[in-house]
Amino acid sequence: MTNCYDTVMGFDVETTGFSPWKNRIFMLGFCGPFSKNRMLVNPFNGPDGYIHYKIEELTGTKTKDVKYAPRFSDLLFPIMSILSTWTTPPHYVVGYNTKRFDVPFINCEFERAGSPFRLDPERILDLLFFSRKHHKDLESRKLGKMLEYYEINTANTHKADDDAEASRLLFFAMQRAGTIPLDPEEALREQNGISTQQKRR
Repeated sequence: MTNCYDTVMGFDVETTGFSPWKNRIFMLGFCGPFSKNRMLVNPFNGPDGYIHYKIEELTGTKTKDVKYAPRFSDLLFPIMSILSTWTTPPHYVVGYNTKRFDVPFINCEFERAGSPFRLDPERILDLLFFSRKHHKDLESRKLGKMLEYYEINTANTHKADDDAEASRLLFFAMQRAGTIPLDPEEALREQNGISTQQKRR
């Protein structure tokens, strides 16, 4: 496979904190070949919930922006439909630090909503693994720094849809540079091998 432009979707989430079991998703972003979408989610259990001011500053999303948004359970079926479609070959999902962050968060949300659906981390192309493998010389391998390295001019705003788009563009740039195999299935095999080796260390 040499051209997978139409079969790759970028994915990202924004959350109220760093623990999938204590914190919640308040924004999901999807970026495919023809559209970029943002879903706002009400993450609060009651009327007194709020997004911490540091996360508001980081993402530009305020408590009032999501307070009256649908809950994750209300969006369950469209989210499941998107993710199940794009994780089934010949479609692929790419993200950044997705296996350790986004996947645990969204799977906890599925569990809370009473859904048996789970996003399989082995089917997600996590560009952080390839960045760590091929760019050990760089001082930082954060998404923003990788975008600079590959000269990708896009919004890095900590908005889920913008970061999903950035991940998608970075995936193709790394393919062109030869740091990610052209065949996504080969890339998944390589990535999952890297992941297993890192866990053993």
